[in-house]
Amino acid sequence: MVFNRGDVTLSVVTTFLVVCFGTCSWTAMGGIWMELSQLISLGISEGYSIGSYVLIVSQIAVVGPIIYVICQYFAPKGCHLEIPATYVVLALGCTASFLLIFLWDETSVWVIDGNKHSTMFLILAFCMSVVESTSNLTFIPFISRLKSSYLRWYLLGEGLGLVTPSLLALAQGAGGYGNCRASYTFINETYDHLTNMTTRHNCTEWVAEWQPTRFSPRVYFAFSFVYFAAGSTAFCLLRCLPVFEDQYEPDSKEDIDQKLNPEWHCYRGCFSCAFKGKDISSKEDSYLLSEITSWMTSLDRGNRDEPAYQSRHETDQNQSQNHERELNTTSDCSSSRQEKTEKAVTKSGPDRIAQSGDSSQSERSVALSTILLLVMLTTISAADYGILPSVQSYSIGAYGSTVYLVASVLSEFSVLAASLVVVLLPRPNYLVVMLTSLGGLLAGTYCTVTARLSPSPPFQHQPFGPVLIVGAWILQGFLFSFCRATIALILRDDQRSSFLLNWFGRCTTLGAMIGSLVTFPLISVFKIFKEFEPCINLPVCVPVTQ
Repeated sequence: MVFNRGDVTLSVVTTFLVVCFGTCSWTAMGGIWMELSQLISLGISEGYSIGSYVLIVSQIAVVGPIIYVICQYFAPKGCHLEIPATYVVLALGCTASFLLIFLWDETSVWVIDGNKHSTMFLILAFCMSVVESTSNLTFIPFISRLKSSYLRWYLLGEGLGLVTPSLLALAQGAGGYGNCRASYTFINETYDHLTNMTTRHNCTEWVAEWQPTRFSPRVYFAFSFVYFAAGSTAFCLLRCLPVFEDQYEPDSKEDIDQKLNPEWHCYRGCFSCAFKGKDISSKEDSYLLSEITSWMTSLDRGNRDEPAYQSRHETDQNQSQNHERELNTTSDCSSSRQEKTEKAVTKSGPDRIAQSGDSSQSERSVALSTILLLVMLTTISAADYGILPSVQSYSIGAYGSTVYLVASVLSEFSVLAASLVVVLLPRPNYLVVMLTSLGGLLAGTYCTVTARLSPSPPFQHQPFGPVLIVGAWILQGFLFSFCRATIALILRDDQRSSFLLNWFGRCTTLGAMIGSLVTFPLISVFKIFKEFEPCINLPVCVPVTQ
């Protein structure tokens, strides 16, 4: 075995680019959610209800995956839409994250209610939501074209996409509420007609003082833009540089990709649509491939070599006639081979039928296990991406702003830790998926119960109360992420990996949509969750002693 230092270097560079690309999946909307508490402290127009507004635009953003699925359904057979869709998604994310630096605090008055709202912030949050939801359908199918070892590193990049905004929020500081101060004091007099006496009360209105952060949201969003732009650049390099050609799976890349000129390497996903799933290894399709290559070359030269191209075209026509005669001869041979095969099948009789019955039972069992995995994936996605982010402020807010920041940051770190464990473990299995999903659902249930009991959650004033709630958020983040990554690896090892990984993204998006649609009316319509007000327990009115 010969050690090739160049191959190792190329593999390391590819791994680095895959990790950078993976960060684009969650860093867009994750950065916005991590910054909401700071925006509230700076007096954003919606106040505490900004989370519900972001939730609304996140649900509207499901139009992105719907449009993609519709286009994919009506696309010609063999057309790979995930590549052009990924370009569109990354361009949208870069534009929105850049505009967010300057327009996050721009407001306007809405005709609906006559109040000021953060219109530009919500529009850009909608764009970020489109990026996050659509990436579940486009990013992983592209990664499945690379060698199977890179999928683990992509999942690691997803974890980094959540951890990096958390580190930035930690560097920015907790902020939040500090001391309660009296904003207004007045004497309230109440006359009692029964006793014919007047009672005087000294009343005070209390407000919470918000502590400033180390740097502004503008700096925070600027860093998010740079981070997202780096991941987008990594994808473009993986697609457009011919040096990474050998890092793709031979059976997952179109043969036309390997034969096109390097200058047209970026457009390989589009040209595969013209073949509509044909086997381009045949001589007839090889002729069609040469036609396309010649046509592209003529366009590149500005038709300056038109006579040379015409002569080449005439030569190729003569070759195509010879190919047709060879194909007729090949078809005669194939028909004779088919007759021999039919005779062999007739001789085998019941044994061959029994073997086919066993294989059909095996396929049926594999299908049932795959459906179970997809149902489990939808369930944990509903909890992890829909329910728990919506109730996080209610679940942790009553324990204090510092506990809120620590729980939010460490829960994102748990996602990275889960990705690292998945990278180190060699063989995922179904039992691990079931146990981790059950543990994550139990931890998530405790987080939801504390949100329902807000503003007086369990053990609020006990020393172990904050420790328990932080541990629950860390545990659910780790188990859900580990379970999701393990399911992705199991589906990747299947023979129908490309098809199943497409369903992996669809189930993730569907679960997030279901979870959000369930929690939105509970929060905004029925208002079963109560906000924590730090100064609510202080005395408002006390009687004045004579």
